[in-house]
Amino acid sequence: MRRTNDLTVIEVSPSLHATTMGQHQTHHWNNLPHHIIVRILSYLDHRDRHAAAVTCKRWAECFANPSLWELDASFWFYHGQHAGDQLNGFPQYAKHLKSITIYFDKKEYLTTNVKNVCKLLTVLSQMESLKLEKFAICADYRFLYGRNKGNSLAQARATKCWELMHRFLANPCLDGGLREVDFSGLPVANSNSLVNLLANMHSNIHHINLQNDNLSRVVSRQDVVNLVHKCRKLVSLEILDDWVTPALLTALADDDRAPLQHLSLVVRGMRKRATGSGWEHLTRRLPHLKVSVTFISIFPLQGMPLSWVLSQEIPLVNLNVSLIASDSYISQSLRFLSSTYQGTLEDIAILLPPDRHDSLLRFLRHCHKLKVLCCANLNEQVKRTIHELYPSLEIQENPGLRLDMGPNR
Repeated sequence: MRRTNDLTVIEVSPSLHATTMGQHQTHHWNNLPHHIIVRILSYLDHRDRHAAAVTCKRWAECFANPSLWELDASFWFYHGQHAGDQLNGFPQYAKHLKSITIYFDKKEYLTTNVKNVCKLLTVLSQMESLKLEKFAICADYRFLYGRNKGNSLAQARATKCWELMHRFLANPCLDGGLREVDFSGLPVANSNSLVNLLANMHSNIHHINLQNDNLSRVVSRQDVVNLVHKCRKLVSLEILDDWVTPALLTALADDDRAPLQHLSLVVRGMRKRATGSGWEHLTRRLPHLKVSVTFISIFPLQGMPLSWVLSQEIPLVNLNVSLIASDSYISQSLRFLSSTYQGTLEDIAILLPPDRHDSLLRFLRHCHKLKVLCCANLNEQVKRTIHELYPSLEIQENPGLRLDMGPNR
């Protein structure tokens, strides 16, 4: 069997074809073995799988085969009304899923997209058996969009989405089986209840993403500290910089917990970074810790240099920053980065003004561990120079900042 652009082709071997012709038999689709039907369905998206399953009883049985749903199921609610067709048959196979990822646009088709998310959450909250290990709800504009600005119907559905998320996480059939949650795309947050639910009912969780502007208004620093205290098996934590305190760093450095491997911080405002014993103790306790930092603001802001915001003790591996400033400010900032993080920095996404890349080339000479450079406005001459000097360096181009940086992202 092979996949073409428009259809799946089943290739019959010459010997089987000859035998069939010799016996004057006709082989119909409904006589195919179950494992072949399951394999065919695996090439289709959710909507087409359901359309195929309603053709006959045998295909419906294969549609419910657990092996068809063991991998990640992703739902893309981006195109309004028809995006909901992806949920056809969802109640039939939801109990087999180990991973669910929801992507939706909070800016376009907001009312319909949140309605589809609510439909999915309604099913999950009512299930009596679930195998889920990962649940993620992601959205564009999770920081830049800010507060939910839809009409009253959109706001009501966003509130309903919050209530259903609460019921889903409180569903006893999850039985502490969740290992990864991503709340970066939640359309609304009315309280700190979700964070408390994670702490009290899902303490075995390994990966948590709370980088959501809505959560910043209802989740306190102490809530995050309590979450870390309860979830002793965390290996990856993605949070807002506002929640980083000495108490949090101390909790992450406890001896009787799994060593944290990745800490991702999103910096929305400007405040001088807390330095000193908290980060020093954490890095001594976790020598292999990798830290990612994404700045939403553009530097310089309020005349504050980059060195005032980034702690020198942070084991910085991934950095996402915009430097729209004078040549002297850019040179100063890149000198600070190269001198402070040359032994750790592996991935940088940087936005610079056009034709101001001399400082960037000097920066690259010192950062010998750098593997990925993401930078807009690179002219062809600069690209050729970088390729000649650093042939193993991966160069990416994008017009804005990335919000998904970090190991294995």
